[in-house]
Amino acid sequence: MPCFVHIILVHSIMARRHVVQISKLAQKQIKRLPRHIQGALELWKDLIQTEGVQAIKNIPGYHDESLMGNRRGQRSCRLSRSYRVIYEELDSDEINIILVLEVNKHDY
Repeated sequence: MPCFVHIILVHSIMARRHVVQISKLAQKQIKRLPRHIQGALELWKDLIQTEGVQAIKNIPGYHDESLMGNRRGQRSCRLSRSYRVIYEELDSDEINIILVLEVNKHDY
């Protein structure tokens, strides 16, 4: 039994924290979003902060994908069929920062 507790402690020490930060542009955009999209964004943020960004990438409904062209290095994730969040991952030694750049209606 003590060995099991030791493994849990080591895992929690080695786990990285995930923090979601929102740019000023995204903050303005979020105020204008429908309530259900604001709720979907809150759920997305909570999932990242508790499970990590890799959990989002593994959920097919979010359609998380890397962007190309002048948005290279950024990622897009669906909040609904019409709305998406655009973010960047900023790595540091202990914290993985997810910077939300935009939340907008996706043009198909």
